[in-house]
Amino acid sequence: MATGNQCGYHRYMKEAPIRQMVPGDLPGVLEIEEASFTGPWTAAGFLVVMERKNVASYVYTRGKKVLAYFFFNFYESDTHIMNLAVRPGYRRQGIALECLRFAERLARHRRALRITLEVEESNLPAHLLYRKAGYRATRILRNYYSASNEDGYRMVRLLSETAAAAP
Repeated sequence: MATGNQCGYHRYMKEAPIRQMVPGDLPGVLEIEEASFTGPWTAAGFLVVMERKNVASYVYTRGKKVLAYFFFNFYESDTHIMNLAVRPGYRRQGIALECLRFAERLARHRRALRITLEVEESNLPAHLLYRKAGYRATRILRNYYSASNEDGYRMVRLLSETAAAAP
């Protein structure tokens, strides 16, 4: 199964709690997903995404317990965070920020100029986290979240000075 191995960078990333996601992680990931989102992904949806060649999927663990997970797509000059969630009870401990920093290092390794993501308008803790990590809202996405009919925000983190001049 292809789970983000394409670039080979994972062998350089030795931070113990973050590792590539495997299908055996899905029960823990689904618990987090269902506790975190009004329109949660299904196990089948996660497996389909994990198979994509341009997607990397990772988990943050303690022992055998999955505390967080995150997925991102790689494009020519962009990396797009598709999903990031931390298990309730472990939030506000720096886990999500560590996952974002990991994604940033991987994106830089792949020579991405920026990282993008979307976030629900009402998710103030996520907005604060992303701002702390250097992301800025660039666009309002009207009715972006179909499960809640909520607006979203596109957020961008520039990874280099040259990215500021890119379209």
